[in-house]
Amino acid sequence: MGRLILRYGGALCLLQVVAGVLVHLFYDWTWVAVALTALYVGLAVTVALALRAEGAALGRTRLTLVAVLVAVLWQLPALLGSLNLLREQWGLTPYDGSSDLLDFGMQTWQTAVMPVLALLPVESGLKDTFAVSLTGYYVGMAWAAPVLVAVVAGVTVWPPRHMRIERPQEAAAARGAAGPEVPGAWAAARRCTDAAHAGQKKPR
Repeated sequence: MGRLILRYGGALCLLQVVAGVLVHLFYDWTWVAVALTALYVGLAVTVALALRAEGAALGRTRLTLVAVLVAVLWQLPALLGSLNLLREQWGLTPYDGSSDLLDFGMQTWQTAVMPVLALLPVESGLKDTFAVSLTGYYVGMAWAAPVLVAVVAGVTVWPPRHMRIERPQEAAAARGAAGPEVPGAWAAARRCTDAAHAGQKKPR
């Protein structure tokens, strides 16, 4: 389970870095940058689908834990900045040097989604510690990490109706009942052998 978390969390972090660099390079071409953001989100969902397929045998509870840990590991730098913004708005912490550091980490980590957030024609209605109004994209950036965590974890945990996450015991029992897997080219020969052992006629 730990290797699964590190592998998929690492894949998402690598995706975040590459997407951030590409968006930064093409940021002046607005629609190219927006397309890169859409591609980034689509690839993140693809990684979540791969995690769901590989982790299906873990069972729903363990897969949920893995999905949440992977998503949190992926968005941890931005989540710290988001939590810091909430603490400031609620008056739970005074302004200090760590606030700037956390804000910088959040803004850098969320470069990949900035093209979309910058297009939002909204005002936040919030002010920072110096009573300066915060633009809408800044608050959107603070919400981006929780939303991305929820999307990736949700896609991983909630399969379509035609899919079912098996419990480990059920998966093992199904494999045992089915017997060892046989390549398609040898399937007919295997059926003949099984029939002979059972004292049956050769199947047609």
